[in-house]
Amino acid sequence: MATSATEIATGLQRILVATDLSQTSTNAVRFALDLARAYHAKCYIFHSVSSLGFTLAGAEVLADEVASRDLHDLEAQLERTGDLHDVAHQLVVRQGDVCHEIEAVIHDEHIDLVVLGTHGRTGLGRFVLGSIAEQIFRAVACPVLTIGPEAHYQHAPKVRRILFPTDLCAASRNDFARAVTIANRNDAQLILLHSVMPFPVAEPGPGWYVGTDITERRSSARTQVLDKLRGLVASGAKLLHAPEYAVEFQYPAEAICEAADAYRADLILMGVRRASAFRAGHLPWATAHEVVCRAECAVLTLRR
Repeated sequence: MATSATEIATGLQRILVATDLSQTSTNAVRFALDLARAYHAKCYIFHSVSSLGFTLAGAEVLADEVASRDLHDLEAQLERTGDLHDVAHQLVVRQGDVCHEIEAVIHDEHIDLVVLGTHGRTGLGRFVLGSIAEQIFRAVACPVLTIGPEAHYQHAPKVRRILFPTDLCAASRNDFARAVTIANRNDAQLILLHSVMPFPVAEPGPGWYVGTDITERRSSARTQVLDKLRGLVASGAKLLHAPEYAVEFQYPAEAICEAADAYRADLILMGVRRASAFRAGHLPWATAHEVVCRAECAVLTLRR
């Protein structure tokens, strides 16, 4: 039997959950409180506002004062629903850039995990956390758990199956080591996935052009990838449960989301590269961002 669902990382003592006070991020707050309760950790409920004032009921009111009031209203709501039961927590209101302020709180409070809820919108329609979720999980050093718009639950589910997509680069060994720790902590099974582009490229490598028939080429490529995945497992710490392996000839984000659905994964765990604030905030087609927007389960990102 799987252990508490919320055991997705080890040594959690301080969890920060960012909220834009929308229903989507309130669900993420409940998720984070579940984590905090399971680990007897402290939960920091964070909201950041700009320094600009606005008019409310005919009076000029600073945005942070109103945000503080709204955050206390959320706290009262969570008290009524029992979500704060047995959870040490602290409300944090900051003025300024959300990502910068989150990094400051992570540093000041020694945060172990950040939890985000995002609307997953793109372009001009992005809304607060939806526009900067990728910027956050690529910028901060600690793991980030993101709950996207297709992940329809309010509380943390049981973690029995974890999908681990890997590009098999050098950094993937460290990603895999952390994935093993998390899988074993949960008594969960790990599914390793590697996606291969679904068409030959301009300058193909030996993995594609090993024969004259596309079926033969795919079969050979699949065999090579499976050997690498098994080698990755053999080189790391022992898993409590035998892993499964998946090789898909598809674009990475599509392969990851479809595999998560097919294998009924409770969590997607992926390594992400660090990017500049501009790059992370303005590349909505990046794989990690697409996965967060489309996945029906939570996505745990580990920055390399």
